[in-house]
Amino acid sequence: MTLQTLFGVCRFSIFLARDLDRARLLSAGHLILFGPEASGGGHLPGSFYYFLLAAPLRLGFGWKATWQLQIAMMSGAYSALWIFFRRRFGLFPACYALFCASFFNFATLLYGYNAGYTPLFTVAALILLCRAFDSDCEGRGAAWLGFCVICGLGIQLHYTFLQVFLSGVILQASSPSLKLRPLPLRKFSAGLLSFLLMLLPYAVWLAGARLSRPIGQQVLPFTGTQAVNVRIIAAHARFVLGWLPASVLARRDLGLIPFEALLPAAAAILFCATQQPELGDEADAARRSLAETCVKVLAVASAATLFSFGLALALMPIRYADTPRLCLDLLAGAVLARHDARLRRGAFYPVTLAGVCLLTAAWHGILWPGWMRALDFRQTAFAVVLGAMLALVVYLNRTAPPSFTELFTVLLVPLVLSLAVQDASATYARYDFPGVSDLEAMSREIYARTGWSYDEARVRIFYVNVRDVLTPAYVYRDIEARARPPAPRTAAAKFGADGYFAAFLADDPDAESAILRPRDLVLSPGIVPMLADAIKRGSIQLGTPAAAGRFVLIPYKVMDTEHLPRYFHNSSEGYALDALAPGFPEAPGQRTFRFLFNDCPQHAAACDVAADVRLRPRKRGHWNVDVVFSGQPLTQASDGVNMMWLETLSHPYFSAACRGRERRVLLADSLGIHPSRSRNMNGDLLGPYARSFDVDCGGPPQFVTVGYESATAFVMTRALEPRLKARALSARMNP
Repeated sequence: MTLQTLFGVCRFSIFLARDLDRARLLSAGHLILFGPEASGGGHLPGSFYYFLLAAPLRLGFGWKATWQLQIAMMSGAYSALWIFFRRRFGLFPACYALFCASFFNFATLLYGYNAGYTPLFTVAALILLCRAFDSDCEGRGAAWLGFCVICGLGIQLHYTFLQVFLSGVILQASSPSLKLRPLPLRKFSAGLLSFLLMLLPYAVWLAGARLSRPIGQQVLPFTGTQAVNVRIIAAHARFVLGWLPASVLARRDLGLIPFEALLPAAAAILFCATQQPELGDEADAARRSLAETCVKVLAVASAATLFSFGLALALMPIRYADTPRLCLDLLAGAVLARHDARLRRGAFYPVTLAGVCLLTAAWHGILWPGWMRALDFRQTAFAVVLGAMLALVVYLNRTAPPSFTELFTVLLVPLVLSLAVQDASATYARYDFPGVSDLEAMSREIYARTGWSYDEARVRIFYVNVRDVLTPAYVYRDIEARARPPAPRTAAAKFGADGYFAAFLADDPDAESAILRPRDLVLSPGIVPMLADAIKRGSIQLGTPAAAGRFVLIPYKVMDTEHLPRYFHNSSEGYALDALAPGFPEAPGQRTFRFLFNDCPQHAAACDVAADVRLRPRKRGHWNVDVVFSGQPLTQASDGVNMMWLETLSHPYFSAACRGRERRVLLADSLGIHPSRSRNMNGDLLGPYARSFDVDCGGPPQFVTVGYESATAFVMTRALEPRLKARALSARMNP
């Protein structure tokens, strides 16, 4: 219930839209054998992630169910964790393990990444691995087989699962030195074979791609041949360190420290383990033996995943730390279970749980000042009531009256879970990435005012101070499908808006006061100079703004269509292989041309940039010219989506040779992505980009030319040096 409150601040990214597009094709019967693109190139080895996404879509629940599925699977992970620790080690270790796991990186859920589906598989794999090397377990072979199958599926969700699988191999090889009972060779080999079988469909697809005979859904060429590149990951790390402020890096890295699992457990064991352990019965001996085995197994798993934890510290994607942190959390619970007989329960549990709860509040208060203001009283009260109900259940189901320590522990755990989730939602809601609720408010307002379809609206919305991987595609289309196209409001109809500036208030939630200064919002730092100059001189007129969530929607009307585009945009979608515009249709008396530019060394079709030109005669030698730039390299706002080839064209232009003289028209200062340290889209003008203007030629032009003065190419998130040279293509204007 509490996790569901995250939905309002969930972020809909290009990557999620791309994966949902593929999952929809899968649910419609189109074969897919590969997984999502990795940060360093290549694909995850299998399509299990797309099957997870396709399940709610196939059942008709819609795209929102993908987040609900993540929440349900995380609940399953916590349930499995609780059941295992509760049955094997008792109530207190189970509460402590659940307490530690509540510090999961909830930002993974907010972004809808594939890593958000991993907790259930991580917990299940680690539990099975403990059982596989438990000498007293009767089903060791089945546990190992289940572990390998889960790892084969988990690696199709995130690469960190490869390290979890390697920890099992390491345990088998080093079992004598760890004093563990190794698996029989036959059962061990069967598990390895089951792991490889999970990856077989991807191997078939990869072989087909390398032989230029791809099977199933198509992707960009680089993804079939480019493997994960560590150098690219290192280059991205340097890039992140270059543009992120040191304070942000420090807060992010400090927030990754699993203090809730390691520091309190170590300190409490040192100061509260003064009780002499009792001999107990056979059940107690078996419990201690399993706890000791789990400590060894989870220690190896934690060590094997430290590489991913290091990447999370060095790189921006902190989701790399999800699996290593869960390993450490389970390890802390196992260490506690191992020392359970020596603990003074009356001191350890109240001091540890209350102390870590206070430490959490202080820690996050230092890292993110003001986070307490966003706490939802109703959610906090719900957690308290839930804890009281659980305490009552424990009280009624015990043969002997439970101690105050037991009741206090059960009462506190739901509150800690609630605080952790609310902390996450409050922290990440303040960044420059609108939540789903903001996108819904924006889409609803624009659709109510204009009745535009999404295909029309997306090329007319220019985002200000918004992260470069935003897309409202699924949100807007949902609103479009549910509502009838309304008549435009009187004010909007009178103004006749050509498009909207959507200014996002990341740190100023008071949209009602911000709408009083629309000009200042639009003229934010880094805004496209051509647009800023046009607004200052009145060539772009701003209308009456409106608040929509944390957006301020400012309608605009282009007054000077001779020197400016009629509308413009800076957002992008998950890439497609048919990104070129269809071109102008032939008509009597008109001249149409298509100029194709391709600066890729391999000249792949995905690198094509098209400049479509249409000339229509006017009176007295005047010609109306329409120019449309389109193509994959110009359509992406993020250099992390199409990692093969993106471009920024500097000073694209059109020229006509008229009786020995050239008539040149500058189409834009730049066209394509414009990476900045802020990673927003303020400086972008993206394709498809259209201009319409008149040329006085005194007669039919002899030649028409389209070109650009230079270009910058981006490959695998890095700009190529030196800049690409000028390009121009011409065509004779036949009479």
